[in-house]
Amino acid sequence: MSTVSKITTSILFMTMLTAGACSSDKRAEPAEETPTAFPESATKLDSENLTAQLPVSPEPSAIMEHEEGPTPAVVPEPERFSEWMARARMRFQSQELAGALADYRAAVALRPSSQHAQIQLARTLLATGQGTEAREHAEAAIELDGTSSLAWNTMGRVELAEGENDAAIASFERSTEEDADNSYAWNNLGFVLIEEELFEEAVSALEEATTGGSPQSYMWNNLGMAYEHLDQIELARAAYRQAGNAGSAKALANFERLEGVVSLIASGGEELAPDPVGDALELEAAEETPEFAATTEEVELGAETVEVAEVHEP
Repeated sequence: MSTVSKITTSILFMTMLTAGACSSDKRAEPAEETPTAFPESATKLDSENLTAQLPVSPEPSAIMEHEEGPTPAVVPEPERFSEWMARARMRFQSQELAGALADYRAAVALRPSSQHAQIQLARTLLATGQGTEAREHAEAAIELDGTSSLAWNTMGRVELAEGENDAAIASFERSTEEDADNSYAWNNLGFVLIEEELFEEAVSALEEATTGGSPQSYMWNNLGMAYEHLDQIELARAAYRQAGNAGSAKALANFERLEGVVSLIASGGEELAPDPVGDALELEAAEETPEFAATTEEVELGAETVEVAEVHEP
């Protein structure tokens, strides 16, 4: 084969290879995008707004967000005198003494001429063991009105808390002179008279307390204790029963104890007497026996004072 023939054959062979490669390329052409149809009046800005309104799926979060609870409402502080007094009284009755003390202080600062506020502040100070300051407000209450039975009763309680029993007796007596129906003052007078072992005078005061305007169960219990110190056992039992019926657990315990004393007296008490003479049958001697030592102590601690009576100021 000549040189020309060889060149011609090579060209033909390369042509065939190129044609085969072209026929095997079957890549698809990209599909034409369909344009978004908008109203004739739509503009490019409208299309961007529409796109922005499409819902967007939230991105997944690895940490769950904490949902905060509702913010508690802020309760404004009282502004008027009556509002301070009302909140203070509510707090005192709920035994929130610190809050009641702060509110009564605010009320007195707003109206120092209010005897009721002065009395209630003194009462709250007594409940928190602040007798010295309580005295100042009790004195202020008396200065505002020296004929107030409540003011004198408050002063008596201050003096009693300070151990000034003679002064307390005088203040409680003055309180009953200003209001003979103040059962609280009569009870407090009876209480301090028992402490002074003036039992007959205590009986007189406590009989007034239990026949006055507002006899309470502890007043009957105190009367029973005074009777018992005078060896008037049946009267003491009757007073304890009355107090127990009014809800005093202490008085019921005293009544049941006296049931044992009465049985002991009725039986002669020989089996319980500390000596053959039987002097243990006397109440004073019974205090020396182990059987009555604890219960007698309970009786001596049974007398109770009372809080200042509630009053309402317009």
